[in-house]
Amino acid sequence: KFHFNSIIDFRNIEIPKYQAELSMLHVDLSKILANENFTSDLSVQANIEGYGKDMNSVSADINVLFFPSVIGGHKIHKNEIKFIISQDNPKNKSISLASSFVDATINGEFVLTDIPKSIIDLFNTTSYAIIRKLKPDDAIEEIVTFKNIYPFEFNYVVKVKDIESILSILQIKKYNFSGDLTGKIYGNADVVSLKGEINGKQLFLEKKNDKYLFTDININYEIDSISN
Repeated sequence: KFHFNSIIDFRNIEIPKYQAELSMLHVDLSKILANENFTSDLSVQANIEGYGKDMNSVSADINVLFFPSVIGGHKIHKNEIKFIISQDNPKNKSISLASSFVDATINGEFVLTDIPKSIIDLFNTTSYAIIRKLKPDDAIEEIVTFKNIYPFEFNYVVKVKDIESILSILQIKKYNFSGDLTGKIYGNADVVSLKGEINGKQLFLEKKNDKYLFTDININYEIDSISN
C-alpha cells in the first residue's frame, strides 16, 4: 500500500517551498526488484520539508521512519534516519545524515551536483596514475580535465557505528567496519585533491576459509588527481 501527498507553494517563484509525505505499508521488495532474495514485509514513512528552485540551491529536512519490518529474512527494528541539506550560504553549505548505523556530515563550498563527478574523476585518475606507474606498458595515455567543475572545498566526517545489519540485508557478509573517517576534498579545473584520516575501532574481513579481525586502525592518506 502506497500513499503520497505533497504541497508546493509558488507564491515566491524564486524560492518555492514544498512539503511531501510518503508512506509504504507491507511492501514486498522482491516484486519491485524481481529478486526473490529480497522477499520482504516493509513499512516506512518519509516526510520532506524544504525550499529552493533546483538541486544546487535547495535546503531541506528529510525524516525517514522505518517501522518493524522484515527484508530477506532479516528483521529491522523501528528506526529513524534524518537527512538535512542547508545551502543558504553558498560559502558554507552543509549536508548531514543521522542514523543508528552511520552519521555523516560534509560542509564547505561546493556545487551539490558536482560532488559525484568530482569523486568519480578523482578515483579514475588516481587508478590510472597507479597503473601507469606500476605497469607503464599497459597504461593508455589519456587526457584528464576538470573543466566543468567549479572550485570547491569541503570537509567531511563519517562515523560508522553499526553496519552489520545493512550488510546482511545486502547479502554482504564478508566485511564489517566501525570507526571514523575525517578529511577534506578540494579542487578546481586543474586538480582534485583528497586528504584525511581513518580511525577504525575494528575491521572484519573474510576470505575463503580465513577470517581476519583488525582493531585500533589508523590510516592517513593524501591524493592529488592532476588535470593534463
